Amino acid sequence: MIKIIQTIFILLLISIAFCNNSGAGPFTSKLLPILSGGKMGYIDETGKVVISPKYDFVSVFDDDLAPVMIGGKWGYINRKGDKTIGFKFDAANVFHEGLASVIVGPKPSGKYGFIDKKGNYIVEPKFQHAGRFSEGLASVEKDGILGFVDKSGQLLITPKFENARRFSEGFAAAQSGGKWGYIDKSGKFIISPQFDEASDFSEGVVSVKSSGRFGFINKSGKIVIAFQFELASDFSEGFAAVKSGGKWGYIDKSGKFTISPQFNYANQFSRGLAAVEAEGKYGYINKIGAYVIEPMLDVLFAWSFLYGFAQIEYVDGRVGYINRSGEFVWKPKK
Repeated sequence: MIKIIQTIFILLLISIAFCNNSGAGPFTSKLLPILSGGKMGYIDETGKVVISPKYDFVSVFDDDLAPVMIGGKWGYINRKGDKTIGFKFDAANVFHEGLASVIVGPKPSGKYGFIDKKGNYIVEPKFQHAGRFSEGLASVEKDGILGFVDKSGQLLITPKFENARRFSEGFAAAQSGGKWGYIDKSGKFIISPQFDEASDFSEGVVSVKSSGRFGFINKSGKIVIAFQFELASDFSEGFAAVKSGGKWGYIDKSGKFTISPQFNYANQFSRGLAAVEAEGKYGYINKIGAYVIEPMLDVLFAWSFLYGFAQIEYVDGRVGYINRSGEFVWKPKK
């Protein structure tokens, strides 16, 4: 059971790291989730336990609140560990732009709604699914199709899409007729559905897939980097990780390789560093491709830096946090 909780914990943190890879964004607290003795709590940036491990599951803090779970029910605590919103939800997500999506009722029949920081419903639970708020809008699913609501709960974009991602830089990827394109906040396609896969705009461009290859387009839909890669991340800090010839490297916005394909895995840059794997070892490189944190033995995975710290998972199940100098602020523990 501990291993199951730990696996979910790891997946949560990596998803957060991707959403927050630039080090900016809504996650302002430096309290980091930990797993100890089968329970979860929080440490500060020095590695000191500030909220004792007593929860079955926890997430990260946003605007001084974090969703936590005890006995199958979710509520919210502040950074002192005080309960601020009671344990009454069947699932609860991190706050974004002042609102959080929650689920009432067991899955898969549970319904999604949105609450404010006092626990009041802004949008009553009535949707089959709900994304997080981004740029004032959140995706919601009704009768198997997706639209968007605003912060008042008004259905601003009528459900009509097969799938949809969050808004980023004024656009959201949306799927229609099995293909992905990009809509504006009126719900109109600005870039017609034509791609097999689509991501979120970042630094003015976005990675998309067509005919089995990834390339990059700008906000006019113009191809700025040709479809030539096996896989591609979005741009972060001026660089994108791409896979070519079975290996990962990094390109700049002209499409030129700045770090040649040589890694079995490469993550996005976050706070000037990127996790890479070569010859079965994970380490961290800088933007010229030099190792700043040397490759480590027996590491199962090394995550992006979050709040200036990165999570390291070992093959034997131990998990810890390192700082940008490669020093452990939370030593690996099972």
